[in-house]
Amino acid sequence: MNLLEALINAIRLPELRNKILFTGGILVVFRLFANIAIPEANKTALGLLFNQQALLGLLDLFSGGGLSRFSIVAMGMNPYINATIIMQLMTVISERIKEIQKEGEMGRRRIQRWSRYLTVALGAGQAYGFTVTVSR
Repeated sequence: MNLLEALINAIRLPELRNKILFTGGILVVFRLFANIAIPEANKTALGLLFNQQALLGLLDLFSGGGLSRFSIVAMGMNPYINATIIMQLMTVISERIKEIQKEGEMGRRRIQRWSRYLTVALGAGQAYGFTVTVSR
């Protein structure tokens, strides 16, 4: 079975078709909002910042360019997405977090709670960094 046949079979099932269409719609909305920049941002300063800092360039790559454009999505969703990715990577690196993940639903809830705390920290750091950069 090739990819095209699998896609045709997936579209025939109403539940799977709805999930595929919903995911595609969310991706379209995300990309639209990733191109809407927040007004009064200093684009020159942002460009310099992302060209000089390799880590920020990598984060910008993950955001689809939303960070360097200072888009609506970058200020809203990126801290959560990055925190979730970091916590998933930590389950591979840390034995303790790996054990917590294996605890079942309660362990997943604890890791999810930690992801939310990390989201707040990343969001605050991002907002502070952008505020300092834009005000220059």
